[in-house]
Amino acid sequence: MKYLFLNSYLNAREKHLADDIDFGRMINAETAEKAFEVLQDTDYGKWALDTEDPEEVFEKEKLFFRKDLKRIDASRPAELFSLKENIDNLRSVLKKEIFGTEIDEFDISEKEKDELLKNFKEEVEEAKKKKTPAELDDYLTEVHLERIKESAGKDKEVKRFVQRYKSALEDFSGKERDDRIRNLEDDFISENTKKNEGFSPIMAFFMKKWKAEKKIRTIIAGKRMGFEPAKIKELVNDLKSI
Repeated sequence: MKYLFLNSYLNAREKHLADDIDFGRMINAETAEKAFEVLQDTDYGKWALDTEDPEEVFEKEKLFFRKDLKRIDASRPAELFSLKENIDNLRSVLKKEIFGTEIDEFDISEKEKDELLKNFKEEVEEAKKKKTPAELDDYLTEVHLERIKESAGKDKEVKRFVQRYKSALEDFSGKERDDRIRNLEDDFISENTKKNEGFSPIMAFFMKKWKAEKKIRTIIAGKRMGFEPAKIKELVNDLKSI
């Protein structure tokens, strides 16, 4: 009955995650400000009432969620949840240092950067051998997948998911690869979200939460740039969790 209590906790929280109805309301809102107001009806509500900055809302909610996981003695899952942000930050740091690529809305302190490079020392050395940003992206995704597999322990569903994801990265390219990965993620979430035991429903919840954040960020950015709802919907539908 491993992770039974944690999965029950996540099932209760899942009801408050932003869903397709919320995304539809945001996409069809008249302005970015009106789209942002939809967050008040989601798990971001408490913080969306206090600030108009989406990034601040994301950060405060994630901090609260991580603390809540540790409060219920789920430190290992909390570390896995934080890994997504760490990998994204590492990706931005390395793209800037290796290829000179500036990432919009990316801002961490020098102390945070140094700690990040220290914690991923071996991975950073390997990353420096990559010749293009695309190769770097794939390598860091593989790092993320391996860490997920380690966290999952003996969970067969997660191991199978990681193997299929890595195979898609290696065997396909372009739109076909993106479509395969997106379908793989959606299937994993659909099949595992409501389970009560094991690590796979934890992973499914995290993936759903990661993807929701990406969708919200994309919708608000699209609204600010004056994109039509159809264009924003297209961009949102192309997003992946990992």
